[in-house]
Amino acid sequence: SAVLGADLIAHGGNPAQRDLLLPGIAAGTTIATLAARDASGGPLPQAIGPVLDGGRLTGSAHYVPFGDCANLLIVAARAGDGIALIALSADLAGIVTTAQTALDATRPLARIDFDIDVPEEAMLDAAALEPALARAAGLLASEQLGVAERSLTETVAYAGERVQFGRRIGSFQAVKHRLADMKLAVDEARSAAAWAAGAIAGGEDHALA
Repeated sequence: SAVLGADLIAHGGNPAQRDLLLPGIAAGTTIATLAARDASGGPLPQAIGPVLDGGRLTGSAHYVPFGDCANLLIVAARAGDGIALIALSADLAGIVTTAQTALDATRPLARIDFDIDVPEEAMLDAAALEPALARAAGLLASEQLGVAERSLTETVAYAGERVQFGRRIGSFQAVKHRLADMKLAVDEARSAAAWAAGAIAGGEDHALA
């Protein structure tokens, strides 16, 4: 919501749309999410599911993060040979949300079906989509780095506590090698995440693609 949803509005919305939609996200009263992927779950923008034809939005967006609780949907839809970007309230008639099973229970997913006429004032600038996806991927790298660092810390602590064959397993050479490999992988990830953050901060998010 705070990253991808706000980014799409900030860079794809006109001044009136930004004034209307961004304050709620900043205050935490609006949960915004991107509804875009088709059933294949492939990478965006190639795997877009919804279709906008003659002002009518149809089709489905799958694997929408927090789609079951979002109240603002930023919908990416195929529109002829291009892409349309639309901001819609999730409670409009013609929008149906169905929860989907997710591997990570803290990150709920949903399928959202559309059959609705889109007002002109809901349209955003579709050129904002790909740069926003790149920036979101760069920031997601930092989150994944945090998970990896915490996993390494807990694994090292466990290896120093768990006793097998009368010795702490961290004393075994094979375990030491695996922990060293994990440390190298985390250090490499930290460098990649720092580079991505620098590219975003410097306005070079196009390099993330």
